[in-house]
Amino acid sequence: MIAKEFEDLVIWQVAIDVYESAFGLTVSKRADHFEDQLHRAALSISNNIAEGFESGYPREFGRFLRISRRSCAEVRSLLRAGIRVKLIRTEEAEPLIERCKVLSAMIHRFLKTLPHP
Repeated sequence: MIAKEFEDLVIWQVAIDVYESAFGLTVSKRADHFEDQLHRAALSISNNIAEGFESGYPREFGRFLRISRRSCAEVRSLLRAGIRVKLIRTEEAEPLIERCKVLSAMIHRFLKTLPHP
């Protein structure tokens, strides 16, 4: 049985944790645009899970879950880029990169449980 509320979904809970972690990263003061994009991408993960869940349609939910996975990839890409140009420290970013990989796999597995119309 699927959850009654999106907040009950483990994938949503982990997505909020990812956002919180992204928000807590120490980003160079010269990187406001980078930090803003990172926060928006991280928040997009949980927002798309919530929006898709509330649609009430498995097919639509699946579409939003796939968008959430792409947002996980965007966060990872931003973190890798930030490391390369020394906007964030590797030791701070790597755990979040790994968390995004895990979350992406969780979303993928969850997608497989949805009924296909």
